[in-house]
Amino acid sequence: MLNNTIYAQGAGIVLMLLCLFLFYQLIKRKQKLDDKNIEAMKFYLDNQFICRKLTENLLVTDTNIFCAKLLDEIKEYYNLQDIIVVDSIDTVIDEYRITALRSAVINFLKENEYRIIHTRIDHRLSKLNAFLLKNNYVLYISKLSEIRESDGFVICIESSPSLLSRHEIDTLNNCINLLKTRLFY
Repeated sequence: MLNNTIYAQGAGIVLMLLCLFLFYQLIKRKQKLDDKNIEAMKFYLDNQFICRKLTENLLVTDTNIFCAKLLDEIKEYYNLQDIIVVDSIDTVIDEYRITALRSAVINFLKENEYRIIHTRIDHRLSKLNAFLLKNNYVLYISKLSEIRESDGFVICIESSPSLLSRHEIDTLNNCINLLKTRLFY
């Protein structure tokens, strides 16, 4: 009789632990599903942003107006500190808008020109970490042109740590490619 009550108590404890484990797994799956839903919603909103910009690309005929507006909207949408379009390592397209951060980024690129530009940067966004002006920044750099002789690029500057997800970086890359296409044509 004593053995039966011990087995019953043991079975009750095992059953309670099993219920707690299943409850924990259920909460964990719900949290994972919520995270996936948030990620899907962000991806949808990013795609809506790029679709609006593609439509505006067809409507705005002046390249300078479109590119200036697109740069400002990309900065705001992705919460970037700045976006720099560099025609070559020595020439910044927006020379009238030189700030301390832009100067620090250009100097960083000049100091590390060979290591950064010639070995790591291609047409897609490459991510670099830089310590500039006593702050950490994440630089997303993409070549301005596929032409081998071209040393121009687009630099997106974000405060570190980076808050952009993989999907947001992909849509940012698409926006930058739209900008580059409009600049060339």
